Amino acid sequence: MNWTRVVMEQETERLVNSVDYGSMSALEISGSKWRPFGFREYTSLNYPEFDVCATPFTHANRYDFVIAEQVFEHLLWPYRAGRNVWSLLNPGGYFLLTTPFLLPIHDYPVDCSRWTE
Repeated sequence: MNWTRVVMEQETERLVNSVDYGSMSALEISGSKWRPFGFREYTSLNYPEFDVCATPFTHANRYDFVIAEQVFEHLLWPYRAGRNVWSLLNPGGYFLLTTPFLLPIHDYPVDCSRWTE
């Protein structure tokens, strides 16, 4: 694991630790890293089988915390996906989104973009 990824993961964990996650329901998009973390309820849905860009968005559940680490750089329509995640959040909910910048392109299923400030 490279230094950039280590720092990114430490910062992500620091952000999650800054909220009362033990009382929250969480959805992780494409991963299961956060399953043992201690959320009250936890669901994992995998992209591309779970198409976060789908319109209209039909997933019935709502969550207090949605996590999408290293997913949005693979999306052709990240703005649409962001709107859809917004519809998944309970009022006052959190959306944690990370994307690589200094990490190599990783084409699964496709690598569409790199984001900067």
